[in-house]
Amino acid sequence: MIACDGGGKNQSGSETGENPSTDGSSSSEGESGSTTSAGASEPTSSGATESSSGGTPPTATSGETAPSEETSTTDPTATGGEPPAGPCEAFCAQSIACEQEATPFEACVAFCEADLAFFEGECHNVWIAGLECKAGLTCEELAALNDGEPSACDAVVGQQAECAAGCSVGGGGSMDGSSCQWMLECPLEPLLEMMCDTETCLCFEDGVQVGECQAEGTCLPIEALADKAEVCCGIPDIG
Repeated sequence: MIACDGGGKNQSGSETGENPSTDGSSSSEGESGSTTSAGASEPTSSGATESSSGGTPPTATSGETAPSEETSTTDPTATGGEPPAGPCEAFCAQSIACEQEATPFEACVAFCEADLAFFEGECHNVWIAGLECKAGLTCEELAALNDGEPSACDAVVGQQAECAAGCSVGGGGSMDGSSCQWMLECPLEPLLEMMCDTETCLCFEDGVQVGECQAEGTCLPIEALADKAEVCCGIPDIG
């Protein structure tokens, strides 16, 4: 989790740039197969040096007052102003105001936005919902959440953890090539499967058949299963 988020993270992600870990291979008599977990590595945060810049305010003329210029690192809550509407800005403003975040405001927002950009699809929406929920907590509630106590944000925080775990992908089949299967399971997405025999490959989405194609010797070699699943069933190859 980023330094500013106060919670655990990271997934899904189901991106090819993630660091997959091998669950291992298993075989029984006459069968072989493997399953790989493509877990999403949490983006790490490093300290950032706060900087600001500003020009010379224009000279007031004809009784006008010269506008003052704010620096780029100004915390919008420091002067009693309303925090920005963006999920990262709102979360960082509340976290800093509640003394749950020691990172400067601009750095916190940058780290938060980097994490948010890591996710796609439903997990991206879940991450936004988590930030918005935490930004809406009182200081006492936010401190309790960061201490692992029950919170109104528990459900969405649990979904964030699920997204951070990433995708599982793998398959296997009989040694004689008479049958084989391939699957892809990603957080908050349908389970995608391809099941083949010597004649036909069937495509499934959460157990419901959604397509089929000719097997064409797919089950031998096993290494070709991922490519076949993508061509036949549209299952992305994230390996």
